[in-house]
Amino acid sequence: MNPMSLLFFGYFLLLLRYDLTIAGFTFDILFDFAGYLILAKAAAELAAESGNMKKTVLPCRLLALLSLAMMVLDGLDLLGAIPAVKSVLVLAVSFAVLVILYVHIKGVSEIETNSGYDMKTHKIRRDWMILALAMIFSRISMYPTITIVASYANLVFSVILLLDLNTAIKGYNGKIPAPAKEEVAVTAEEKKEEPVIAFRAEESEEDDG
Repeated sequence: MNPMSLLFFGYFLLLLRYDLTIAGFTFDILFDFAGYLILAKAAAELAAESGNMKKTVLPCRLLALLSLAMMVLDGLDLLGAIPAVKSVLVLAVSFAVLVILYVHIKGVSEIETNSGYDMKTHKIRRDWMILALAMIFSRISMYPTITIVASYANLVFSVILLLDLNTAIKGYNGKIPAPAKEEVAVTAEEKKEEPVIAFRAEESEEDDG
């Protein structure tokens, strides 16, 4: 699997959540720590093409360890014994995911610029801004209605971001060249001069007559 596809798969595990409850223990069957490890591998392989990708290798590995530790402690019901600590950790990890995703999007944009491939990263940047707002409101809102709406928006824009990231992967894998920029045909001053020149030409013809 190429590194851009690994990037997609890593965020597929992190942004989408599927809870499963067994013997009273609820856990996400798409393990977050695996997603962080996949992102670390993808960033390491893309480091030669983007300095922004290189910056995230160590943070992703650290988040993988933290996520694994949180899952084990939660499974042993040790983390839930102190709800405030659990809430702070979950909030911190959520913000960390947003920051790393932002840096990865900058990395993908850097690769698009350097390679000249059409990866449409402007759409991913737009998705990130909306997703960030939805995620923040779903985590910090004290109003249940806002929390529910923000949670659904979080899910919807997570899917949209993944779809646009998949489009970027197609541009990268297929090496689709970016469309050439259109050249400016006529400057503003040239446009101003055109009718003056035409008018003078008419005057010249009348004088000749």
